[in-house]
Amino acid sequence: MMTKRALYTLPFAFAVGGLLAHCSSSSSTGVGDGGSDATKSHDAGHGSATGSSSVKNDGGASTGSTASSSSTGSSGSTSSSGSGSSSSSASSSGTSSSSGTSSSSGTSSSSGPTPAPGSKQIYAGGVNVLGITADDDIVYQVEGGGVFASDVTGNVTPIAPPNTTDGGNWPTAWVAGKLVFVATDYTIVGSGSTAYYSPYTLSVWSKTLGTLKPVATNAWGVMNVASDSSYFVLLDQEAADVTHGNIAVAAADGTGLTDVVTDVATDLISATTCAPWAAFDGAYLVTSSCPFQDAGTGQAQIASFTGTGWATRTVLATSAGPSSPYVAPQVVNFTTDTIGDNVLTLNGAGDLFSQGIASTTQTALAPFGTPTGGSELFYLSTKSQFALFTDATGALQKATYASPASVPTVDSAPLAAAGTVLGVAAISPDENYDVDFDSLGTAAGLSIPTSLNLRNIQTGAVTSLATDLSYTFAFTDDGSYVIYSANLVPVTGVTGLTGTLQAANVSTGAINVQVGGTSATVWDAAPLSGTGIIYNQNYKPFTNVPSGFTVPNGSASADIYIADATAASPGTLLVTGADAPAGFYVTSDKKHLFYSFTQLVTGDGGTVVLANGDGLYSIAIP
Repeated sequence: MMTKRALYTLPFAFAVGGLLAHCSSSSSTGVGDGGSDATKSHDAGHGSATGSSSVKNDGGASTGSTASSSSTGSSGSTSSSGSGSSSSSASSSGTSSSSGTSSSSGTSSSSGPTPAPGSKQIYAGGVNVLGITADDDIVYQVEGGGVFASDVTGNVTPIAPPNTTDGGNWPTAWVAGKLVFVATDYTIVGSGSTAYYSPYTLSVWSKTLGTLKPVATNAWGVMNVASDSSYFVLLDQEAADVTHGNIAVAAADGTGLTDVVTDVATDLISATTCAPWAAFDGAYLVTSSCPFQDAGTGQAQIASFTGTGWATRTVLATSAGPSSPYVAPQVVNFTTDTIGDNVLTLNGAGDLFSQGIASTTQTALAPFGTPTGGSELFYLSTKSQFALFTDATGALQKATYASPASVPTVDSAPLAAAGTVLGVAAISPDENYDVDFDSLGTAAGLSIPTSLNLRNIQTGAVTSLATDLSYTFAFTDDGSYVIYSANLVPVTGVTGLTGTLQAANVSTGAINVQVGGTSATVWDAAPLSGTGIIYNQNYKPFTNVPSGFTVPNGSASADIYIADATAASPGTLLVTGADAPAGFYVTSDKKHLFYSFTQLVTGDGGTVVLANGDGLYSIAIP
């Protein structure tokens, strides 16, 4: 699958009970992350083929560009998002396995974790970190259900009070761009793996708003947020049985709620053909949906909307291919640039077209049919310079646009011959390079690339990066290196893998190994400014979590380091034994990190309690 940014996760952040009982977004059935370029959940380890930045520094706002994969066989994506630059950019009902009462209330007199020198404590005690906004506020929930935001100095702002009116259910909150969404007035229907949220009251908060504003009373998901957080698209007027509703748009302050597509099929739990999807692109909103009565046919309609009240509508495709962005592996039938010029659409027969975002004229790029050895992959560059896609033989092709308004021309020779590219893991910031793979293996129940290649998108030149189980984290901020992990091995106690940390120069192919060897235990990594890298190693799953409970902020601890892609050095230890979720909560200027401790201990009476020092902290990045 190719992505500029991943989709989103479903924020099944809380069910009923105490802090340990609450599922984080990683326990959802959704995939991708509103603003995440990777699909590695808290417990999924290096389980994604879409890996990109793990820095959670933009709150998951979408750029209007979506991941695109029309088949289920070759993305290598296996789990919910969390290791992209997001925390959770969309919401809907879905499974919930975390009910019960936590045994974690109270603290222990035993020694606990030691915060790194220079750290600022934001909150002392049990905390569930929900994400970081594009305004650089960390958002978190505490025992009792209250939701709060804080800047790096510890200036705390209440967002939502505890909710005791919904059968004891706490507010559910998640972050996207500059916005924080809060769901209240809901019930949990069913139990176990088939449980889901009823339609709920949706409210929105931002630093600019300063207070929580109501949006809709029968919402059931925020599908995407504009890149500048000025608008968001949601499911509105959802039926009680959550099978159909309307696609609606609202402004960032919660006003102007407008239904743009009505009575669409909304099976977000198991739909493999007709789940709705939407993305912003410049001044446009693009949607894909099926009428409720046609939910089983897979004949989706793709349309764009713009103008006052989103009233100017253009139907781009009437028989689009399947769409199930909420279910792994994600399947999406369109992708856009970021400047409001072009869209790539996929029809039900597997044919790929390029067209203007407000035009019904289509230019055929490839009759996919059933590609040999893989799924249909397609990617549109951010400013419509080119499109990448596989053809019916499985060859990787490139089509070039002379200008954003021009008709694309397919290059005379493919970038990669049939059978040599099974999926694309990441694309460089300047879109001159990709990291792709030609095969997948299985480890710890996850589909993992068994090779990585660095490819020049302009010339097709290839450098081999790894020939074993491997995972791509991201390109560096300046695009001069790609950061990845090789020699991956399963971790006992979780569904995940750890491995080395390496960085390859995109110009020369030279590889610097920051952490090497067959016993390397690097869990996650992400770019800082320039060629800087933040990563964690010495990954240690928690072993004392009571049965049936889910620990927020990941189910393990690890040591956080700062390194540089230009040096074959492990760099500098920043924090010892911090929680190890997927991704890092780094401010947009890459100068501060938020981290948490949940180092549970066994207290009096044999109950598991919070250790002294558990809580939320910020620290300057050297």
